[in-house]
Amino acid sequence: MKRVQYVFICLVFVLTVFSPTSFVRASSTYNITVDESGNARLQGLVQRITPQPMFVHSWAGDWSIFTSAQTRFLAGSHYVPLNLWKSGDTVIVNGKIRSSQRTIDADKINNISLKLATVVGKIISIAGNVLTVSKDGGASARITVDSTARIILAGRQVPISEARPGMRMWARGVVMSATDLTAVRVDLGELKRFVAKGIVS
Repeated sequence: MKRVQYVFICLVFVLTVFSPTSFVRASSTYNITVDESGNARLQGLVQRITPQPMFVHSWAGDWSIFTSAQTRFLAGSHYVPLNLWKSGDTVIVNGKIRSSQRTIDADKINNISLKLATVVGKIISIAGNVLTVSKDGGASARITVDSTARIILAGRQVPISEARPGMRMWARGVVMSATDLTAVRVDLGELKRFVAKGIVS
């Protein structure tokens, strides 16, 4: 009788966990949702970024996350290159779950551990891909412009060589320290352009 009860409990567990509409949650860090079409949302901790597949530790163990040229790597709504990601970051993976065990083909991966910030000020000096900026308010900051960052001047994308000391600028990027930011986008121009965009008042 006890064996029958044990088998029944195991069967209920399997049907609950692997039902297409079920939501499985082990903690606030590890959870997964899968709908009837196999679209998955997985939250967990990055174990390995490269090479393929990315490994993410979540509910039931490590998951293999396969990416493609169409996969979007984000922090919030901003693209953030993988060289700024690290093991231990918390990510949310959206994609299609495979029939094989714990495998997802990712459409989008959002890194919720990365902290984004905005710097507005005037360029003091330029050394390679690093801009030293005097921020509005008096403090200074070092802006590292990643090779994948977009630099915009007068509505067009330009190389970093277009930046000049004395230029006003606005940068959005990943906080590396209290004074360092790695930019994913830099706008160069006059303050009135930033006011028009609602960036500053």
